[in-house]
Amino acid sequence: VLTKHNDDEAYAWESLAGGSFTVKTYTGKGDGEYSADAVIRGTKVVLHLKEDQAESQDEGEKTKIEEVGSDEEGDGEKKDKKKTKKIKEKYIDQEELNKTKPIWTRNPDDITQEEYGEFYKSLTNDWEDHLAVKHFSVEGQLEFCALLFIPRRAPFENKKKKNNIKLYVRRVFIMDSCKELILEYLNFVRGVVDSEDLPLNISREMLQQSKTL
Repeated sequence: VLTKHNDDEAYAWESLAGGSFTVKTYTGKGDGEYSADAVIRGTKVVLHLKEDQAESQDEGEKTKIEEVGSDEEGDGEKKDKKKTKKIKEKYIDQEELNKTKPIWTRNPDDITQEEYGEFYKSLTNDWEDHLAVKHFSVEGQLEFCALLFIPRRAPFENKKKKNNIKLYVRRVFIMDSCKELILEYLNFVRGVVDSEDLPLNISREMLQQSKTL
């Protein structure tokens, strides 16, 4: 293979198909080992065939080689082809992982006593079933829902224990033991209250000043 850039010397790449090759500077004038004219600019391929490969000189085979290796025809085909542009499209495959609604936001008529019992035990870590349950919601100027349980047994050290009402705001957990939600002597009641009117960034100080609460 003889090749030359416009601003560089000509080089000859030679291989005997044995897994190795040589690259040399080529200054030939059409004689010598390469038997090819000097390369002014571009690339020439010189193929030496063995005697047992003489059939490769068939005119049909030559035509095929010329058609594949012709730069001029390739340039013509490129001009005929319309220019295309690849467009990368991005998409996001979204899937809702938690499709279960909080039990206190559901219709009480659709909830079984077994479901209430399972939620009570997960909420309180009590091994016994609850004694009673009250599930209700309020709508109007003040909107909230509540799910309250009365345990089967009275807790120990009732006076020292904080209340067990968890506060949520629009299904977002805010705090445990919100004492403003229930009177002190009812601190044995367990459950959750979920408000639609309180701000999400509520604090203890804001609770004390909240008219909504």
